[in-house]
Amino acid sequence: PSTVGRWEHTLRKYGLSTDFGPNQRGGPQGRQRGRVVGDNDDNEDDVKKVARVPLVDFDFDREYYGTVSVGEPPQSFKIDFDTGSSRFILSSKGCTECSGTTRYDSSLSKTFLLNSEDTPSLSSTTNATAKTTSRYPSLKPSPPDPNAWHITYGDMSHAEGFLGRDHVTLGNSGEGEGGSKKGGGGLTVQHQELALVTSESANFDDAVDGIMGLAFGTLASSSLPSNIRSGATTTTTPPKAPTKTVFENMMSQGLVNRGVFSFYLGKSSLGGGGEVLFGGWDSSRIADGQELVFTNVTRPKYWQINVENVFVAKQRVDYTPVKTVTYLTPKTPPPPPPPSSTSSEKRSNIAGIVDTGTTLMIVPFRLANAIHALIPNARVVGQSWAVPCDLGLMAHGSSSKVELQIEGKRFAIPFEDMVREPVERPSGLANESPASSDSITHKVDDDEEEESTEEGGKKGSGLCFSGVQPSGANFIIIGDVFIKNNYVVFDQEHQRVGIAPLKLAEPLPTSSSSSSSVGEEKARKGKKDVQKK
Repeated sequence: PSTVGRWEHTLRKYGLSTDFGPNQRGGPQGRQRGRVVGDNDDNEDDVKKVARVPLVDFDFDREYYGTVSVGEPPQSFKIDFDTGSSRFILSSKGCTECSGTTRYDSSLSKTFLLNSEDTPSLSSTTNATAKTTSRYPSLKPSPPDPNAWHITYGDMSHAEGFLGRDHVTLGNSGEGEGGSKKGGGGLTVQHQELALVTSESANFDDAVDGIMGLAFGTLASSSLPSNIRSGATTTTTPPKAPTKTVFENMMSQGLVNRGVFSFYLGKSSLGGGGEVLFGGWDSSRIADGQELVFTNVTRPKYWQINVENVFVAKQRVDYTPVKTVTYLTPKTPPPPPPPSSTSSEKRSNIAGIVDTGTTLMIVPFRLANAIHALIPNARVVGQSWAVPCDLGLMAHGSSSKVELQIEGKRFAIPFEDMVREPVERPSGLANESPASSDSITHKVDDDEEEESTEEGGKKGSGLCFSGVQPSGANFIIIGDVFIKNNYVVFDQEHQRVGIAPLKLAEPLPTSSSSSSSVGEEKARKGKKDVQKK
């Protein structure tokens, strides 16, 4: 099922174990408000340099991707914009088992360079001819090769290839804050480093052609890039200069006026869609009467922030993080807010990573147990958490939600969005069983059987996978199940994250062709699932 697949994908991404012990039921173990953009909105000569990239909502909010062009002449690819990693990883020609359907061909681009080659001046133009086959590194570069790139995750899944540079073009540029057109053609980042994949294991994502990392470049430039001190290892020759993400290069090359980018993720139930906005944010996406609340990044490698508390149905979840030595141990929490704040007297203070490349919300296993203990009829199925498929229909009033408290403000995930696809049998999972954590137990009838449900689990009374799943880490990975309910601004210039409740407006206009393509992708996936069964 896609929920289990995305759960395992996220655990691999952060180097977390997917092998849970028998005693690990449900899994392994400064406030600023107001706008900072638009100070010069009255000055017509101040052209706002932004790039808008529309997103496709793929497979019941499982993944969001947009189109990005690479090279000259441009080659177009379906890209996952991922704030949980920092490299731009792209499937390359010559890889027979790589993700996606389109491969980048460096020999067709006049602007491609191997990572070891000198980068020309940004203002210069290249008259280079098409590359010869000698420009292709070996599919398995030898260790001394300065262009070699390799990553192995804790579960031994892997990808490898070579490092190169090329021009990357995103969206439509020159739009004003209100969306007025002041140009076109997109923003082009010159000489962006690419991690080009020539070989990968079979359990990588096949829906997109590549992943654009939008975390901090220090993540890729650190001794254990992108990853995984607890599981994944990477092998690269140190670059001549620290690796910069696509957005960091946008800033350094003067392509955007403001060092912020923002995410709007739609819901399949409301028509899907979405948008990444580089260089600003769209205040019309924020719910009426709400405003952005900014919180500082506590460790500028990931977009890591402090989550003060978790609430379920307005009840605070009693949880204290395990004080273990981990690469994401949060810094000292910020000072308490002023007395006027609505925050609770008690605080859990959990590190949280805002990750647009993760479908679910992944939490420490004790916290997962405590959250589901407050959700009616939630239970463990194998190593996953499941909730009633009709949880959204059972919910009544504004209290039926999971909330994260950040800077004294609560941001919600409605119960209806906690429901993923139905748990089907046989599914390779163990039979459902009671779960316990801190004396919390759910009673399960041994002879209870799930009724069949429609896609997405919105009807019926069986069990569906939960949008919150466990891990053995002591931090939260805040994925799309949260972001599709809240507008999120990533302020790289000031190292902070802004969050506001999302206005659930009409979805972005999409062409009939794009709508058709999404339907075809769902149909193909359904056929594959049937064939596997």
